[in-house]
Amino acid sequence: MLGALLLPTNTTAAELFKSFNDYVSGKLNWPFCVSVHTEGVAAMTGWLSGFTTCVKEVASGCKSMHCVIHREMLASWKM
Repeated sequence: MLGALLLPTNTTAAELFKSFNDYVSGKLNWPFCVSVHTEGVAAMTGWLSGFTTCVKEVASGCKSMHCVIHREMLASWKM
């Protein structure tokens, strides 16, 4: 996890991306971003205007995955 941010009252994908972009400006070069992992909330994973879509606009080669914790739980369930 890169950081914990206080978000404005609107938690739309555009506001989430703006807050995160402001936080990582100067620390992250977007074209080198290869993967984004989020939870499955619509504001994060929406196909047309989600956070991951905003990231893919600035980092075209970026892949995205959601519900990482859920996948880990399913993988370890039968262990």
